[in-house]
Amino acid sequence: MPEHELPPAALDTVLVMARREAASHLLRPPPGGRMNRPRPVLLVQVARCPWCGAGADTARHGQVVPLRMAPLVDAARPVEPEEGQVRLTALGCESLTARSLLSVVHAATGPGGPARTAYRTRAVAWAELAGPAGVPDLDPRTAADLLRRLADTERWADGAPMPPDAVRTVPASTRPATNPATSADAVEALRRAARTHFLTPHLDGGLASGLNARYRKQLDRAVLAAL
Repeated sequence: MPEHELPPAALDTVLVMARREAASHLLRPPPGGRMNRPRPVLLVQVARCPWCGAGADTARHGQVVPLRMAPLVDAARPVEPEEGQVRLTALGCESLTARSLLSVVHAATGPGGPARTAYRTRAVAWAELAGPAGVPDLDPRTAADLLRRLADTERWADGAPMPPDAVRTVPASTRPATNPATSADAVEALRRAARTHFLTPHLDGGLASGLNARYRKQLDRAVLAAL
């Protein structure tokens, strides 16, 4: 979809989300390798995708988040995080980069970190907000409102106060989780894994693609401007 046809309100929110992810990418890793310390910072809770059905039974260790010490548990059988540990809920079909989680690790290891125990990916948040109706494309009639509501749950990354029991959404793009070693078409699996979307691996319609393209431009621009 051409940029001039994108809903202005939705586009404004997408640009805010892109700048927020850029700021997260520019964070420095915590000292002392705290992302992989003996007691893991992250407990990854894998939720079943409402669109493709992937869940904890299909997710592989290191697939959802590429950290050596990030235990995977089934969201259907939740486990309480240990002291000093935060819970990240992700879909079984998605994958995040280690750098995209720096904002979570900083929050978890900083002052007041243990109280901030519940995080979720944008794909999980979108599944909860939009449901199956959010695929394969955004609905122009509801996109702006849904995106604004999702973006509001990311404000913690800007330092905005949020209720202690609020679930925080991680300001990070996602990509399809694939296993080229077992795929019938390894090349296609790698191509899919290289595609990122600012919301969910399952959005590929005209409006979703148009907003994603604008998001990527803003993200790249914000990162380059800060270097």
